[in-house]
Parts: sequence; structure tokens; C-alpha cells
Amino acid sequence: MARRGVALGAAVFAISASARADPVHHNEVLVGGRALGMGGAATGLAEDAASVYYNPAGIAQMGGSSLSASFQVQALQKITVDHGLQAAGLADLKHDEKPSLAVYVSAIAKFGEADGSGFRRHAVAFSTVNPEQEQLAFGGFAHIDESYADLKLNTSDETVWRGLSYAYSLSSRWAFGLSAFWSHRELKHREAWIFADGVRSRDYVDSQGSDRNAILADQIRADLRDVKLNADAAVLRLGVRHDLSPSWRLGVMLQPPGIPIGASASVAQERITFGADEPDAPAPTYFRSQKPASAHSPIPWELRLGGAYLHDDFTLALDVLLHGPTGSAQHPVVAVGAPASDDAFGRPPAMPFLLPTSYYTHFVTNVAIGVEGMIGSVVPWATGVFTDFSAAPSIHGPSDAYAWPDVDRFGVTASVGFRQKSYNLQIGGALVLGSGDALVVNSEADASTYTKSHWQERTFMFFLSGYQRALEDVGKSVVDSVLK
Repeated sequence: MARRGVALGAAVFAISASARADPVHHNEVLVGGRALGMGGAATGLAEDAASVYYNPAGIAQMGGSSLSASFQVQALQKITVDHGLQAAGLADLKHDEKPSLAVYVSAIAKFGEADGSGFRRHAVAFSTVNPEQEQLAFGGFAHIDESYADLKLNTSDETVWRGLSYAYSLSSRWAFGLSAFWSHRELKHREAWIFADGVRSRDYVDSQGSDRNAILADQIRADLRDVKLNADAAVLRLGVRHDLSPSWRLGVMLQPPGIPIGASASVAQERITFGADEPDAPAPTYFRSQKPASAHSPIPWELRLGGAYLHDDFTLALDVLLHGPTGSAQHPVVAVGAPASDDAFGRPPAMPFLLPTSYYTHFVTNVAIGVEGMIGSVVPWATGVFTDFSAAPSIHGPSDAYAWPDVDRFGVTASVGFRQKSYNLQIGGALVLGSGDALVVNSEADASTYTKSHWQERTFMFFLSGYQRALEDVGKSVVDSVLK
């Protein structure tokens, strides 16, 4: 019963360990107002500030300088793992949403000699993009007979790209561009749990000889496991946009594998037990250690192929996204290496239960389809669908090591906005449904540590984006001053 109480209580971790950002999903964050509304179908349609991400060639075809930003707020997320919540006898599961982060901010300046219509062929941009971000806090407890378990999981995983983009319009039909980003990832994963067995009310006599009553336990185990990872890399994105005709456009974006710059990690554990590690010890046992560890956070290659059809009444776009693999079954990526033993205790700090310390991913293809139009001349609308298939290996059965869930996702987006003079504001939402397999902590004493279960999720996000071209005059003045 004691082991069952811990295992069932720990199952809550498996429900939340990778609800969002992870190395096996590549199409979960949509960048830029126009692309957000159209499900991310923006590679061939690229002609706004978000082009620095989808296809940097697009900023060369913009009519003027601009400042743009978009934000996402996760309004609802529900995740169910079969035989996870139910079997755990879980009383509470709480998810504390942290403040939303800027998914995208960009400032673009057009420069060079203007033609008769005022168009300038050169464009440069400075951008900040959050291609991955996760802020999750889960907690729960289980109380079965005389066993009690209380568990909490906190995960913060954010990747920020900052960099410069340059694009050149060779003609009205051809444009080329390059984005160079500095990628910085910060992962903080903490699991804390306490387990007590033999919990019951007991009478005792205190030091003054008085009769007392208290809730006592035969065994108590409290464990805090913490991993921090930092990784830096250089990411290049090369883009081409070709206008076949006024109605048809094609776009290509190639991202080679990220160039590692540096990575480091630390593993910490704090453990207090009574009647567990050393049952005959007269006092609680205590262990606390923090050690550095090696780290790897590779960024796979990516290829985006996009096409768009522009009609007087609507625009239709299609993107195909190809994502390269990382590692292999024989040579997996070691995300966090084994820490060294602590000199005082003779053993290393233990890894968290639900953070894959090594993994590998498969080649995966995703698609995005979007359509947009205009009501009157001031209200733009858009809708789209997209996939976010998992690159994780299939989960076939019980395992002694934790692995990323193999969950495929499908999303639907829609937005409306306001466009007048130099302003373009859009607000919308995205509904994402996911289904697949996951590992949960096994409740059987003589079986593997983790067992297979079915995963289902529903997520709804609001997004807000907008830009204005009031910077055009400032950008022109600055560029003219520099060139002179």
C-alpha cells in the first residue's frame, strides 16, 4: 500500500510534464498577426513584419518601415491521461497560468534609393521571437487508507531568439532574405513530493506527563529534485519569395541545424526521511547536493514551402513544414548528463522522475492552410487550420525510463481586426486538440517504473497583434543621415 500510494500520487506529474513546449513539437507557436489568424500559413504570403521568422525575403516587399508585436494568452488547457487522474485518487489538480510573453516583436526599416512610387528595395529588421515557451505549475495529493502523498511540479521552459534580418528586392517578382538569430534557452524543472505511511491518530504522553493526541506516521519521505539548463545557439533562416503573377506567390525558407555555442546544466536534490532510508535511525536522515552536469539542446533543420493565391475578395495560403530529426535510438541526445557524486554523501543528486534526460526525434511533416478576406475596407478576417505532429518515437509499452509523450495535435484559428491608415490590429483565438500515448508512473510494485497510457488535451489561446508604420519617417531620417 505504501508504494501504491506514492506511485498513484506521482501519476499527476505524468499528466503535466510536457503539456506545451518540448523538443518533439515544432509547430506549436504561431508568430505574427496575419499568420496567427491563418494557422501559420505565411511562407509564400510573407509580406509583413513576421516574415523575419517565416520567410525573411518578405520584409523586402513591404511598402514601408513598421513596428509590430503579437502576444498569446493561454485561456484554457485541459489534459486527461487514462488511468492517471482516476487511478491516483487525486483530490486537486491546479494549473497556475503565468503572465503571457511576447511571442514576437520586430522593428523594420526600409532604405535605399526610392523608385518613382517611393518603394525602397532594401530592408533591415531587429526582432525578438519566442518560438517555444512554457510556464506550468501543477499540484495534487492522494490520501488512500493510511498513506498520504502530496506532489508539486513547476516547469519553466523558454526559448528566445534575438537577431537581425536583411532582405533585398531584386525585382517586383523576386526577393531574397536572411535572418540571423541568437537563440537562448532556459529550462527550470522542479518536482517536489512528500509521502507518509502509517498515518493515524495516536495517544502519547509528553515530557510533562500529560496525555496528548497527535497525527503521526511510521514513515515520512520528502524529496525535492531540481534541474536547470541553459543553452545558446546561432540560428540562420534563408528565404526566397517569387511572385509568379499578381495572383500567385511561392516562398521557401531553409533553416540549417542550429550552431551550438554553449550549454550547461545543474542537478540538485534535497531529501529528508524518517523510518525509510534507515528505518532504525533515531533521527531523520538528510541529503542535500547540487552538482553541475553536461547539457545539449540541439536545434534541427527546418524547411518551409509555401504558396498563396490572391483574389480580389480573399487570399488562400498553404504551407508545408519539414523538420529534421535529432539523435537516434543508438545515439540519443543527452539533454542533461549524469552529475558527479557528492563528496560528502558519496552519491550524486537524483534526476527528476518526469524529465527525459535523453531522447531522440524522428523526421516529421506538418501543414498549415489559411484563408483571409476583408469586410468593407476596415475589418480584416482570417481563419486557418494546422497540424503539430509529434516527432517523438512511438510508445509501445512499459518502460524503465521516462520519455516525451507521443501526442499529435491539430489546431483551428480565427481572427478579426481593424485596419485604417497606418494601423493594423487583430485579435483572435486558436483551439488545439491533441491525442496520443504517454507514460505514467506504474502503480504495480513488481513492474516497470512507467507504463503506457492514453493522452488527450484541449487548449484554447487568445492572441493579439498589431503594427503601425509611423516609424517610417523616423527610419528614413536615420538611414539618410547614416548614408550621408
